[in-house]
Amino acid sequence: MSTQDLVSEGITDAIAGRLTPGDLVMFLVFMAMLLEPVAMIAGTLGQLQGNLAGFDRVLDEVVRFVEPEGEVSFQWVLART
Repeated sequence: MSTQDLVSEGITDAIAGRLTPGDLVMFLVFMAMLLEPVAMIAGTLGQLQGNLAGFDRVLDEVVRFVEPEGEVSFQWVLART
């Protein structure tokens, strides 16, 4: 059920006398108080997803930079045992 459905149902109930105008206003205020944190969480999750995608691209570049291409030789390297 969408927000619009809830509001229209509440208005219909208020007009029919099953709900007082004060009850309708109180319900709408509580609904707004509930939806604001949900919208903030959704925005934060969207930002997190974008940040993780950027981090993944950075890791791809780090791996590409660190992995040598071609043949690797160790000249002038001494090892002690």
